Amino acid sequence: LKQARQMKRIDKSHPHQKHFLSVLAIIKNESAYLPEWLEYYSLLGVDKIYIYDNESDDNTMEILKPYIDSGFVEYKYWPGQRQQLPAYKHCIETHKFDTTWLAVVDLDEFILPIKHGNIADYLRSLPKSVGQVSTPWLFFGSNGHVEKPSGLVIESYTKSARKIWHRKSIINPRLIFDAFVHVGVCASKTIYPNKNVIRTNHYYCKSWAEY
Repeated sequence: LKQARQMKRIDKSHPHQKHFLSVLAIIKNESAYLPEWLEYYSLLGVDKIYIYDNESDDNTMEILKPYIDSGFVEYKYWPGQRQQLPAYKHCIETHKFDTTWLAVVDLDEFILPIKHGNIADYLRSLPKSVGQVSTPWLFFGSNGHVEKPSGLVIESYTKSARKIWHRKSIINPRLIFDAFVHVGVCASKTIYPNKNVIRTNHYYCKSWAEY
């Protein structure tokens, strides 16, 4: 509790972060999906994307270069096995005073605000007491595609599970004192919105060939 109170004081003392909403992802050989994913989040109110590259040997850097040059993406090479949580914790600690909100997602995950224009608009509508948004994690299947379709991921795969299996978080990084894959241990309030308000669409398998 003492640590939580200290973290709340830290949060109030840094009201003017450089970015309102940032996204964090660790990737490996996912260049085929990077352009859509990056453009999607740029259109939905994201100011900055932190990419941790876990030893990609495809054309990831070729895809990322214009986004890095523009300042939209901050890139870090991050080698080794089982590096998801270490990368998350490094980013949270390094950039906790740079961004008001940090969404932690994978390249097959697209946060979708249902009742707001974009993700940032939704976050701005929340009470100041909220330190973490635990979004419903909705799984999408193959949609009957055997081979990879030519269209966008979010347009090619429209059939999802009916029920929510788990959740993924958008966090205030100054109020998180431990991080896991799906959730952080938060010093402030965590809310659990309905899937018809905001959710994370998880395109976990795509076509059978890709899966």
